Amino acid sequence: MPATSIRRLFRAWPGLVLSCGVPSLVPIVLTSGALSFAATAFEVSGSPHAPGAPQSPRESDDFARWKGRPATVDQLDEAFGEAVSAAITAWAPWAEEHGYVAHVEERGRVVLFLASDARGESKDLALVTKTCDVVEALVRYEPRPAEGRDGAEDPRDAPWVLTPAVMIHARDDAEYGTALEHAATLEPSLASWVPFGKGLTGFTLVKPLASGWAVKAKGRVEWDPENEVVHRLTSLLVLRRFGEVPYWLLAGVSWYVEVKQCKDVYCFPYRNEFVWATEHTSWPTALKQLFKDGRAEFLAGLVGWKRGTFDADRGKEAWGLARFIAELDEQRRVADLRDRSKRGEAPAGGALGAILADLAELRRTAGVRHFDDGRWELIVGWEPSVEQQREILARHLGDDFEARAVASFRGKPAKTNRSEQGKGAEQRR
Repeated sequence: MPATSIRRLFRAWPGLVLSCGVPSLVPIVLTSGALSFAATAFEVSGSPHAPGAPQSPRESDDFARWKGRPATVDQLDEAFGEAVSAAITAWAPWAEEHGYVAHVEERGRVVLFLASDARGESKDLALVTKTCDVVEALVRYEPRPAEGRDGAEDPRDAPWVLTPAVMIHARDDAEYGTALEHAATLEPSLASWVPFGKGLTGFTLVKPLASGWAVKAKGRVEWDPENEVVHRLTSLLVLRRFGEVPYWLLAGVSWYVEVKQCKDVYCFPYRNEFVWATEHTSWPTALKQLFKDGRAEFLAGLVGWKRGTFDADRGKEAWGLARFIAELDEQRRVADLRDRSKRGEAPAGGALGAILADLAELRRTAGVRHFDDGRWELIVGWEPSVEQQREILARHLGDDFEARAVASFRGKPAKTNRSEQGKGAEQRR
């Protein structure tokens, strides 16, 4: 299939991501044979309504709200292509039945469904835009040069960038449950997972690319809506850009952005136990305690952390490693900013984005099964090995990254291995 056709396909099917997971508990297999179905999955009939018949959501003058005003399908399609209106259309039956309004982030990166009687949507959208900007800067990476690629795009630049993330602020547990049920109508393989998902405090799905939670959840005491937005949106944006990546890294980056923006931790995916008040702000101290005995290795434990589970120690290590990489990137950007500014170039990409891109590329190459007739499918449950992940991390951080990361866990500033930094930069170029 030509690249242009694939891009049209991704615009037409919201949340289509070449990965196998809905947070890994429900396997999704996307084969090349499924592409023809995907292209028409959300096609809307062009036949006119009979006179006097009610308008479909796509024909309404108030299809969604964008920049604080009603927006039509034509307006959104002109601004963003068909991806945004397709995502809204996919969720429109649920939104209409339960009284929700689609609010489009100013650059079309997110569609936020809020109850029609909710207040403060401008504040919610401002937080969404800020988080989008933070995450995009955090995971920016240097494209590989055109030389040696015969003019082709960097294979790590995946076409699902155009798909907007959907976020749902459900009024209560009941409507949270109906949102999950609707997600299963968009992706039938979710059906068996929905009962489990209803017992969680929130969900984040790869396909459809969506996240949601109940604003008023029964029995919930320790919770902050701003933290929930920042953490879950960060996860969605990473999935949107790179597809399914190792869970420890997805969680670590999400907690890093949550702490950076909110100064504490209130989002604990898959945790169903009491949270002590001190846990929200004690992560730096707790991480030090984990390594006070001189332990110098941790990557194997992170790689072994199973999707769909909560592990307090592994969570802190994942956050600590994401923080270590982000701090190294910040040091490099500051050192490089002056030269790039003089040359009129964009800010440099960092190691975090390059690591995510390389892991995503590995998923799409090594984690695929090919058939003699030309078909292919992603291998359900495939994960890169400890050795593969270590090689990618060392490529961008230096061979001794684990020891330097542990030093940062113990409270020392993140330090760059200068000889390996140059080597990694050359590999990125």
